[in-house]
Amino acid sequence: MARLGIARRDDVSEPEDNIAALCEMMAGLIVGDFGDGADLAEQKRFFNAHVGSWAKVFFTDLEGARASVFYAYIGQLGAAFMDVEEQAFEMV
Repeated sequence: MARLGIARRDDVSEPEDNIAALCEMMAGLIVGDFGDGADLAEQKRFFNAHVGSWAKVFFTDLEGARASVFYAYIGQLGAAFMDVEEQAFEMV
């Protein structure tokens, strides 16, 4: 992340939700929030290094959240989204 110029702002001190922060970073790479938008190869490298290696397992685990129907649905949505992202990056 440091190589891409991505760092937490000094004025933000609350704990971050890791998956949400990584999704924000991916979006920022795509639209150019961290300088020029990253090409697909760079996006794929970031995804594989920081998101793809664990996010699907996280969302699948979240699907099993019995204490909260809301989180179970978020898990389903997130797992489906990760499937789409993985398939899309396979085409690169």
